[in-house]
Amino acid sequence: MEKEKIVYKFFSKLKHPTIVVQPQKVNRDGDDLQERIHAKFENKYFQTTDMRIVKFIRNHPEFGHSYLEIDEDTNVPKDVGQQTSKVGIAKMDTADEKFLAAEAEKEKASQDAMADLKEQVGNLASLVTELVKANKVKKDTSKAKSNEKTSKTKKDDEKKDVEEVK
Repeated sequence: MEKEKIVYKFFSKLKHPTIVVQPQKVNRDGDDLQERIHAKFENKYFQTTDMRIVKFIRNHPEFGHSYLEIDEDTNVPKDVGQQTSKVGIAKMDTADEKFLAAEAEKEKASQDAMADLKEQVGNLASLVTELVKANKVKKDTSKAKSNEKTSKTKKDDEKKDVEEVK
C-alpha cells in the first residue's frame, strides 16, 4: 500500500516571491551539474510535498515574518507561537490578518522605543542646562573673588606708596 504524501502549505506577505532552495550549477560546457530547486509562491501561497523544501522554508531567516506555514484546509497559520514569538493574536481568520497584526505590533514597539528615546533626550537636555547654569554661577563667583583680591591688592599698594612718600 502506497503511503499518502503530506501536503505542506505556506503563505507569504509578497504576492509572487521565489525562494531558491538549491541553485542551478552548470559546467563550462553548459551542461547541468545540479538542478535548480525553488519554492515559487503564486498569489501569496505555495504548497509542496517535498520535505527538503519544507525544511528549507522553516529554517529561512524570514520564516515567521514574511513566510508562515498554514493549515491546508483553513489557511490559518499553524502553531503561530513556534513560528515567531511576535505573532500572538489568537482569533484571526486568515494568514493576511495575522501578518498585519504582527506588523502593527512591530510598529507599536517602534513607536514606544521612539517615545522612550525622546524622554531620555529631554532629561539629558535639562541636565546639560543645569550644568551650564552651575558652571556660570561658579565662574561669576570666581570673578567676583578675583576682583575683590585685585582691589584689595591695589589698596595695599596705595598705602605702601603713601607710607613711602611720608
